[in-house]
Amino acid sequence: MGRVTPESVLSGFRLSLEDTPVFEELKDRRGLLAAQISLFDLGECGGRLVFPVHDEAGQILGFKIHKGPHLKADGNTAGKGEGIPAQLYPYFHLNADPVWVVEGEPDVWRLATEGVQALTGTAGAGTWKPEWTERLQDHQEVVVAFDHDEAGRKGQGTAVNALRGKVHRLREVVWPAELPAGYDLSDWLNSGHTLEDLPLREVTGTVSGTGSGTASRSRRDEPAPRELVEEALGWLPADEYGAWVEAGMALHHWSRGNEEGLALFDQWSQRAADKYDAKEVRQKWASFGSQGGQALTVATIFQRAQAGGWQGLEAKERTDGRQRGRAMINGHSAVGIVDPSPQVFGELEWPAPQPLPDSLPPVELFEPALLPEAFRPWIEDVAQRLQCPPDFPAVGAMVALAAVVGRQVALRPKVADDWAVVPNLWGAIVGRPGLD
Repeated sequence: MGRVTPESVLSGFRLSLEDTPVFEELKDRRGLLAAQISLFDLGECGGRLVFPVHDEAGQILGFKIHKGPHLKADGNTAGKGEGIPAQLYPYFHLNADPVWVVEGEPDVWRLATEGVQALTGTAGAGTWKPEWTERLQDHQEVVVAFDHDEAGRKGQGTAVNALRGKVHRLREVVWPAELPAGYDLSDWLNSGHTLEDLPLREVTGTVSGTGSGTASRSRRDEPAPRELVEEALGWLPADEYGAWVEAGMALHHWSRGNEEGLALFDQWSQRAADKYDAKEVRQKWASFGSQGGQALTVATIFQRAQAGGWQGLEAKERTDGRQRGRAMINGHSAVGIVDPSPQVFGELEWPAPQPLPDSLPPVELFEPALLPEAFRPWIEDVAQRLQCPPDFPAVGAMVALAAVVGRQVALRPKVADDWAVVPNLWGAIVGRPGLD
């Protein structure tokens, strides 16, 4: 009998979910789709809903039965003192931006059907850890929406107070008083409302400010100028699916999903006239950011463009460097150096700075045509649904196929020799942290 592992226990829970009342409830009453049920590894144990709880590194700490006891990583019931330490759930949404903080895992699952990434504490509304604030600080936007009851109001207040001054924009839900006690986001969406209808209010003092009370932002927080992004896009191929998806995801992150970003994505997509479909562009745009993992940023566009010969970013950096140099000299003059001499400060038009070595050379885009024809539609479908580069499912699929073939096929390079080479394949995937 094989060794019991958390993964084998999880596999059993997932298999037992199919065609059960629990499965039907997830779809009919909670409005979940098969994609969300699979994404969050939902399963069934003893007629009740069960799901894994991971630490930040993605290791399974144990299993949580919805409104029931915890199970240890081996599937056995946890005794007193053996419960799972409170975690932010799910671990793969820690890099989401914007992110919703809600009360209860079902709201996380339901929001996923709307393309929204959310987090919750696994120990209920009354628990908020200082390290959770540290993990969420510096986010561009956080929305806090706990349940409409006394525990929810207290928990929401605790979370808001902890995040105040730590994120750039913080909003919280204000439930209408006439709603029944215990009303939550899932109830709101299942009754026909949308997130746009949700009554939210701004939380003041959301970013640590300067002495004048204005928000302090670093140069890294400032979005790249549209002209620069548009220029870099001109160096990317719009007719290659992988490049098209990557650029769209990066534009979505750069524009925070607004209409300006969509218009730029649509305009660039039209360069591939034989493949352009306005409806598909909008549908794909709406899907960006709906999965877990760290988002692609506009730096991806710049990196791909530079690999193709674009030098616009380097020219901008040289211009910005000279402007910052002048500002620094003017700053010195303002504090008492009236006539800075060339011997001290040098000429204003300094030589262009030399670029530092790039420790992450650009990676060539994976071409689906390299795959066997039987695999190609499947891999492209998986990459599209998971919003990941096709390299990820392709490498795993080809290595698995080689394992199935095994020693049944061999190559004999020499005519008069029995030397045979078995086509074993070894694969490794390197990606950003949190990319599934």
